Amino acid sequence: MKNTPLRFAFLFLFLSLTSCQTAYYEFWEKLGLEKRDLLRDHVSKATREQGQLQEEFQDVLSRIRTEYQFEAGKLGEVYDRMKADHEDAEGRYQQIRERIDKIETISRDLFIEWKTEAETIDSARLREDSLAKLKVSKGRYQKMKASLDQMTKRLDPVLKKMKDYVLYLKHNLNAKSMNAIKLEAKSVEQQMKSLIQSLEKSIEESAEFSKTLK
Repeated sequence: MKNTPLRFAFLFLFLSLTSCQTAYYEFWEKLGLEKRDLLRDHVSKATREQGQLQEEFQDVLSRIRTEYQFEAGKLGEVYDRMKADHEDAEGRYQQIRERIDKIETISRDLFIEWKTEAETIDSARLREDSLAKLKVSKGRYQKMKASLDQMTKRLDPVLKKMKDYVLYLKHNLNAKSMNAIKLEAKSVEQQMKSLIQSLEKSIEESAEFSKTLK
């Protein structure tokens, strides 16, 4: 078959990743930490990182309104500050994206393990209680995931807009360029307001999901 080598390559990659993840869990289990503990830890860190990102964007929003006065003699300073703001936000975003990936992987494995083990419980009452708690936890997870998705959806265009500003200023440090950015300032302010609200919602949902893991 023409695609046989490619299929074997994907199979090898899948088995390698599965093996790495299994080794990851086994390592932490030896230290007394189960999947539930690892997931709770990553969700807690994601909540903290989102809070830090929220503060950073609130600071940027404040600077857009007050510090970025776009005066001709301070264009270089504005460029440097906007560039630093964008780099900080981009770095934090990548950190959160990696955290979300870990949360998705561990939650999937945890829920599969939970269901499989719960169904082996002989006591019908205990079995149904465990499965009911699993359903609640999965429901909370879906709400948290939806909030995370909404947050990242709103974050992407804000980062793109910031990058556009930085690149534009890099080659146009003059009064006319600042006038062009001024015209779009209100638009990015609204985007940032919506993003900050999404971050707040995501933080709340993450906190609620964490409660189901205790």
